[in-house]
Amino acid sequence: MEKYRMQLDEIDKKMLELFTQRLDVVKEIAKYKKTNNINVLDKNREKEIITKGLNRLSNQDYKQYYKQFIELQLEISKHLQDEIISEL
Repeated sequence: MEKYRMQLDEIDKKMLELFTQRLDVVKEIAKYKKTNNINVLDKNREKEIITKGLNRLSNQDYKQYYKQFIELQLEISKHLQDEIISEL
């Protein structure tokens, strides 16, 4: 069990780094959207992100879980964008 926990800890560390990088980019996108008067919500882009990810997924057993994971990331991204835009 300890071996598996160590593996998960390492994966979580990498995911945290990527999550932070993603939010840094989301902040820049929010600034761009504010400057160019673009809505935060872009349903077509969200569908594209989800579809692209699902097509890249090698294990289709994880399809529903991956979709939930991406949808949650998109919700977090939209929330952060809304916060940034309201502050600018």
